[in-house]
Amino acid sequence: MSAPPVVTSRDELLALAGRHFGPLAPLARQGRLVRLLGSTRVIVQENPTPPVYFLLSGIVKLQRAAPEGPENRAMIVDVAGPGNLLGAEAALCGGSSHLTCVVSKDVRAFEVAQNTFVQYLADNLPAMQKVAKSATRAVMARDASLAYATSGVETRLVAFLACMFRRFGSAGNGRTVLPHVDIGFTHADLGDAIGASAGAVERAIKDLKKKGIISTGHKVIYLKDPDSLMARLGYSYVTRAANEIHSTSAR
Repeated sequence: MSAPPVVTSRDELLALAGRHFGPLAPLARQGRLVRLLGSTRVIVQENPTPPVYFLLSGIVKLQRAAPEGPENRAMIVDVAGPGNLLGAEAALCGGSSHLTCVVSKDVRAFEVAQNTFVQYLADNLPAMQKVAKSATRAVMARDASLAYATSGVETRLVAFLACMFRRFGSAGNGRTVLPHVDIGFTHADLGDAIGASAGAVERAIKDLKKKGIISTGHKVIYLKDPDSLMARLGYSYVTRAANEIHSTSAR
């Protein structure tokens, strides 16, 4: 629940790969180290053979677009950060990418060719088990988020913030910096993540601010009253929520 450290040296990045990816780390280290700036489209939906990215830092939004139409709009189906893989599903299925991956906050990653990734897994059972476990957790976390799909906009927003706080949030320092979620999302992004308009998200944020539950900065949401935030999801206090809310998303 603490923000990942900012790293710049290759040695730090290699060490991060070891901590995040375990039996996959040797493969990650063989890849090409890349830096991807905000708004970069890392993988595009229907890309026939996308590489696999081992994320070391930064945030990426995973989008799925419906067929073209008058109200066509890409839905953000998940968010990826340090320790996550991009493109692994396409590699495992031997097909094209089912998602478009767009950088939200600058990324450092190791890029590995799809065929190299697949061959490594074929020869390394612990690595295959690591990927299977990560993929299963991602599916379970997405399923958990659907529990709030029929709720109002404010509840859906709170559930999303709770999940992002657990996965990528910072606990603050207990004095001058509040717990916060800093994933580089605009109101439109938040809307795309919970199935609401940017205007509806803005109104929900204003309401939560009036109640003294959150405050905001530039693309940052501060949790002034985490207990009240979690209470809206049926949790009695934040400690229990931190252990339970979307627990399957923990790495």
